[in-house]
Amino acid sequence: MLKQIKKSNRRNFLKKSAATIPLPLFIPSSAFGANERINFAGIGMGGRGRGDLNSFLGFSEIQTLAVCDVVQSHAEQAKSAVDRRYGNNDCKTYVDYREIIMRDDIDAVLIATPDHWHAKIAIEAMTSGKDVFCEKPETLTIREGQMMRDTARRFGRVFSGGSQRVWGDYNWFHRMIYGGAIGEIKEAWVNVGGPSGECYLPPEPLPNGVDWNRWLGPAPWRPYHPALTRGGFRPF
Repeated sequence: MLKQIKKSNRRNFLKKSAATIPLPLFIPSSAFGANERINFAGIGMGGRGRGDLNSFLGFSEIQTLAVCDVVQSHAEQAKSAVDRRYGNNDCKTYVDYREIIMRDDIDAVLIATPDHWHAKIAIEAMTSGKDVFCEKPETLTIREGQMMRDTARRFGRVFSGGSQRVWGDYNWFHRMIYGGAIGEIKEAWVNVGGPSGECYLPPEPLPNGVDWNRWLGPAPWRPYHPALTRGGFRPF
């Protein structure tokens, strides 16, 4: 009975937080007692994933138990950060995300893999009873988004994603502008960033510690290039 109450408290808090705060930091301090921590794991520990992980490590209400990446060095760096935070060597590392999904002691996962993995991992995680924070873009297609939504509803899970365009501050500023707070808008400037990187990269030898087949997963096959595993997968 106590376990059910604890689960309910966590889930109620996550639902409220995920619905109101569109940030990866949706766990405020002092939300739970010491015995009500959310057991957490990170899947996809490249640069963005480790950045999110470091944010989650700042909350005493979260206990990170495991990290996963198909690039060994990424997983090792993430594990080092977790172990430093807790002063032990307990964080487990995995290459196959399914090993995290199968763990009954994990309540929630961060998904910061390349985009083509998001929907598959999120659906499997929610089906197994885990709540999800997923990096943007949450999906590649409308149909994937519908499937993720339906899975969250069917299994009663929390699904939250981060996207700066829906931050509360931006919405407030939008209301101020359209409410006439700064008068008539005469001109607007927009920065859309620079051109994307090269798409057709030449094949390079596959180094030790990189599981390229798992990196590709459901995506079409293409030869390995190191730029793709360093955050350059969007042009892919």
